[in-house]
Amino acid sequence: MTSENKPLIDLGNISNLAVYLKATEKQMLQAYGRALGRTATWLKTRSARMAGEGIKVRKLDALRKRMGYYRRKAAAGDPDALKFWFGLNAMPVSDLKGKIAGKRGKRHARRDKKTGRFIKRRKGSAAPVFSPDGMSLPDTAFEDGYVTRPDAGRRTIFVRGKYRTREATIDIQEPMERDVISDLIREMPAYFMKQYEHEIKYRVATNLRTDGRGRRI
Repeated sequence: MTSENKPLIDLGNISNLAVYLKATEKQMLQAYGRALGRTATWLKTRSARMAGEGIKVRKLDALRKRMGYYRRKAAAGDPDALKFWFGLNAMPVSDLKGKIAGKRGKRHARRDKKTGRFIKRRKGSAAPVFSPDGMSLPDTAFEDGYVTRPDAGRRTIFVRGKYRTREATIDIQEPMERDVISDLIREMPAYFMKQYEHEIKYRVATNLRTDGRGRRI
């Protein structure tokens, strides 16, 4: 497992424990593979829960879709590698729990009557503000934004750009890196080693041998 291409697991500790327990190389690699799989499952569940607490999304699926991992198979006799990634692009306001301050404007109320183009906000008129329920996110005001309910759906904020109008988004990269990813990097090695130690001790104690698919032989 790596972070910014740096290994998070000390392979020396893995082999030292195997030597201490007098485990075979095959038992060591099988215990490693089993612990790696369990760690991958834990990572996805734990990260979604932690992010959900700090960001407060309306549906956890919106976060789960942004998280993934892949297991890179190594050559025979070498341990596999696990890489985990997060999609940290900004999230639409409608995907987040929170309150919107600002009245819903009338359709085309701020267009120029002659040209049909949008006109600038009048001085003194307040920009709509989104106040997230998640403690990791700050309140955000959107200049040139307006409150709307597209297709009679959830109330949200849209922002007028130079060429098109789009839904307002909230940056999650900094809070995710600060409150979720950094904590996972600290917790992951200990979790993996706990799973590995359990697996290799069990295999040595029972002389358990399995095939490439994990089936007992």
